[in-house]
Amino acid sequence: DAVRFSLILLTREGQDVKLSGDRFEMGRRFTNKIWNATRFVIGHLEGERRDVAATPPTALEDRWILSRLARTRAEVTRALTEYDFNDAATALYRFVWNDFCDWYLEISKSRVTGDDADARGTLVHVLDQTLRLLHPFIPFQTEVLWKALGEATGEERGLLITTPWPDDSRHGIDAEAEEEIEILQGLVHSVRAIRALTTLGERKPLEALVVAPGERERRVLADTQERAKALAYLSSMELVASAERPENSAVAVAAGFEVFVPLGDEVDLGALADTLERRVGKLEKGLAAVTSKLANPGFLAKASPDVVEAERERSQEMQRELDLLGRNLAGLR
Repeated sequence: DAVRFSLILLTREGQDVKLSGDRFEMGRRFTNKIWNATRFVIGHLEGERRDVAATPPTALEDRWILSRLARTRAEVTRALTEYDFNDAATALYRFVWNDFCDWYLEISKSRVTGDDADARGTLVHVLDQTLRLLHPFIPFQTEVLWKALGEATGEERGLLITTPWPDDSRHGIDAEAEEEIEILQGLVHSVRAIRALTTLGERKPLEALVVAPGERERRVLADTQERAKALAYLSSMELVASAERPENSAVAVAAGFEVFVPLGDEVDLGALADTLERRVGKLEKGLAAVTSKLANPGFLAKASPDVVEAERERSQEMQRELDLLGRNLAGLR
């Protein structure tokens, strides 16, 4: 299963792939991720479980994951219909790894371990649908997990291979839920970016000042504050419409708001400024090389559209990091 999924994920139509043993690590890690996620779901099914297929949940994160599932189901179905197996596998990889495991399981963990019937029902429904979508690519593992899920829920299930393809029109795309979770994700990404820029540890509790001029951003961040604090390891979070940058603080910018984190006495500000300046120098050289490549007509003519797009995205990411480094250096000098 891991080898099959790796090959599909690596191979785009019309492109040759240089294979090595390391290239199959992607599939191995992905199948392990699916296995562990299923174990987590099965291990947290005690208590009432609402049938979200019949009664849609109201919690923001439940609405969001069902919307992301609907998008993924449509994308995978379209790709398979057009025999574009790489696109289908890529969509599933992103949904399972990013949306379901990295975000939904973490956001809903406290609800699942508590007494929340909607959270447990959403977990079971999303896993059920995801195993069906994954089955053409990972047939053996998903068949085993499908049986285990049926035993855990007390349902009589046949073989997964004979189960209908997902076609749940009751849960469509919820644009509002997706936009609001993006605001929460922007805050968490901002705090993580600050941790990466500074010498602050990954799990060290931090204080954050969030300056959000927009009413919608403030409302969403206020409603999701406890989730944000848990995901970003914040001991406190102050949310305001406007404020000056605190002295000796690091900053990150998200869509519609800024996040400031005070740097404690344990941070050597001079040494931190030197480190950031060295990173700026390396990034500027890298950005110049990518910019030169994208300005080369020969590269644009010979490279595939995917490679060109990847280089453009790399250039944009470098520029964003340079902007972030510049803002932080301005507050340290």
